[in-house]
Amino acid sequence: MFLAIGAHRDRKLGIAGEDELDGVVSAVSFLRQVNQGQNPKMGKKVGVIGGGNTAIDSARSALRL
Repeated sequence: MFLAIGAHRDRKLGIAGEDELDGVVSAVSFLRQVNQGQNPKMGKKVGVIGGGNTAIDSARSALRL
């Protein structure tokens, strides 16, 4: 049996404002909110930094919402 559940923690970028600025959310937190049926707070434009599966899932989920 192979169980692949993925990472449940985000990786910090080490850039200014990623923890303090309003509206900056990690992709893992965003996807968790979406999967739990919550309505994540978003503006008209969304920027996704990254290129892995989590980034792609976040971008598509944001587009759907």
